[in-house]
Amino acid sequence: MKKLSPKTSLILGVILLVLSALIYWKSQDSGISAAEQANCEKQVLANYGNSADALIGQCKTSVGFIAMMNARSGGASSAGEMAQAISAANQSDTGSHLIYMFLMGLSLALGLGLLLNGVKGLKK
Repeated sequence: MKKLSPKTSLILGVILLVLSALIYWKSQDSGISAAEQANCEKQVLANYGNSADALIGQCKTSVGFIAMMNARSGGASSAGEMAQAISAANQSDTGSHLIYMFLMGLSLALGLGLLLNGVKGLKK
């Protein structure tokens, strides 16, 4: 592979660092839609009444909690069925976050390497 000029290396490094920041920002999105959140909050209020305040926050951040509430309202007949619904939701969530973290780490490492290479090359 042809050696990059310091300017090109610096520009690519900055672009990759910005890309890693965007990936980080995107990975913080829980992927929970407003409709899912509202439905979960409604179910929590109906099921837990006065003690719902402590659980409402889970509807904004936890896909597993939403899956549990949906399974409960959907007539899950056993704890095993509820556990399967929670597990499936959490596995999907974990898989997508794993991909985000891998891509973020890769772009961050390459970006820092290229940025440092560009700065070092410009100082010469």
